[in-house]
Parts: sequence; C-alpha cells; structure tokens
Amino acid sequence: MAIPKELLELPRWVGATQETKIPINPHTNGYASSTDPGTWGTFEQACDCNAERVGFILTEDDPYVVIDLDTKRCGESGRELHAALIKEAGSWTERSMSGRGYHIFLKGDWRGGNKSSQNEVEVYSHSRLIVMTGDVLSATSII
Repeated sequence: MAIPKELLELPRWVGATQETKIPINPHTNGYASSTDPGTWGTFEQACDCNAERVGFILTEDDPYVVIDLDTKRCGESGRELHAALIKEAGSWTERSMSGRGYHIFLKGDWRGGNKSSQNEVEVYSHSRLIVMTGDVLSATSII
C-alpha cells in the first residue's frame, strides 16, 4: 500500500470489513469505534488483525480533511467536478474500494460535515473511518 508516511506513523488504524466498512479493533478483532482511541492501533496491528481491509480514523486532534468522491453514481457533470476538485486540491489522492471513487487527503481546519448527494461529494474531518486502498492516483504529499 502506498500510504503517506505521516499517516502510517499515527496510531489511528483499524481493520475494516470489505462490504459494510465496519471498523475492527486490531487488538481484539471485535468492533472498533471512530470516537474511541482505545479501539485503534498502529498500521501494522491493523494489517495483522485478519480484517479484509484497513482504515484510518480522522480525529479532531489531527489536521486532516478528506474529500470523498463517488463517481459511480454521478453524471458527466459530476465526474467533471470531481476531476477539477482532484486537480485543484493537488494533494495525495487514492482510488476508493469500488475503483470508481476517490479520497483526497488535505490539511486544514474544517470541522463541518457535508454531503452533496447531487454530485456525490462528501467532506469529513473527524469521527470518521476512511477505508484505505493505497491505490494512488496522485503520489504527492498531503498538503
């Protein structure tokens, strides 16, 4: 997986199920919580917990904001918007599990939660699991 080192070094990793994206505690293989640090671990622990995927937990204590784009359900204008967002962001971007969406990781101080169902754009900054693929579209650093 080609994941930025700065994320790999944080103890905010969990296992995750393939279909339902349920977070798995890497210490117990039970359920994890996106708001309980006691249920998270290192990247290595998450990889070793026999879950199908690994996920990163966004918290209020880190500088990360993720723009989650789902291109499988939006029309041509939505796909054009997504391409423009990826280009304008200029930050580390990976393809999502479906292979038809993207996670753009940025640094910023944004504490809202927003979803545009018309253009399939979701923005998250805390209390959220991002199931990672490491299938990098843009191999730049997180800016």
